[in-house]
Amino acid sequence: MVSLKGIIFDLDGTLADTFPVIFPAFMGSLEEMYGRKYTEQELTVMFGPSEEGVFQRLAPERWKEGFQLYMDIYEKLSPTHTIRFAGIEKVLDLLEKRHMKKAIVTGKSIVSAHVSLDSLGLSRYFEIVKGGSAEGSIKADCMREVLEMWDIPKQQVAYIGDVASDMRIAREVGVVPLGAAWYQKADYDGLMRERPFMAFQSVGDFLNWLETDHHSG
Repeated sequence: MVSLKGIIFDLDGTLADTFPVIFPAFMGSLEEMYGRKYTEQELTVMFGPSEEGVFQRLAPERWKEGFQLYMDIYEKLSPTHTIRFAGIEKVLDLLEKRHMKKAIVTGKSIVSAHVSLDSLGLSRYFEIVKGGSAEGSIKADCMREVLEMWDIPKQQVAYIGDVASDMRIAREVGVVPLGAAWYQKADYDGLMRERPFMAFQSVGDFLNWLETDHHSG
């Protein structure tokens, strides 16, 4: 049993399927710059740093141009291609009703994070949004910053994310690791190997768990 007073959310693959925006934005911007078509597999292995970091690695002399091309496509596609996972708004409404704090810690650029949240109509739920770094993952530091801002014991805060590294980082920080395995490409077995406190294969399962009496603000 755990008593939560705040939940920190990952964004991509947790709140929504944003990859129908991310991949075309990378592919389109890089093809325009270099005339080369990157595959999803080639792009996926570069994730970790924010989008700025990916462009700094691939096009160090033109990374600002590349990132702007990326964001132009990202902003154009987001309203029609970002897919909110069914039931997420019910989860956030429940947390609002219980006066539980909510934040986002994502590895993506803070710029693209806000575009996605606006397109999803979810910006109003989050008082804190922390983006990634061009240098690499800073999720642990961002979680600690959220904890400091909230002034809540870390044992009463959870982080929910869809990849195994999210569970490792949450455990490192000392918050409750929760696995979001409802994305169709989520690695459920990989999440479970990292021993999350709980893992959920549907948003409905997560909502049902939250509705038990011991999760309150």
